[in-house]
Formats: sequence, structure tokens, C-alpha cells
Amino acid sequence: MSLNVESLHSFIFYVLYFLFFVSTALF
Repeated sequence: MSLNVESLHSFIFYVLYFLFFVSTALF
């Protein structure tokens, strides 16, 4: 794979954090 595993994990972490922030802001 050409993608780095650490960058992929950090990307997933930021996506989950963003979804959590949006859910707490809406509800």
C-alpha cells in the first residue's frame, strides 16, 4: 500500500473526533 498506516490511523481518529463533536453539538 502506498498509504502510511500512521497517517491512516490519524485520519480515522480525526474523522471519529469530528463526528463526535458534531453529534454533541447537535444533541
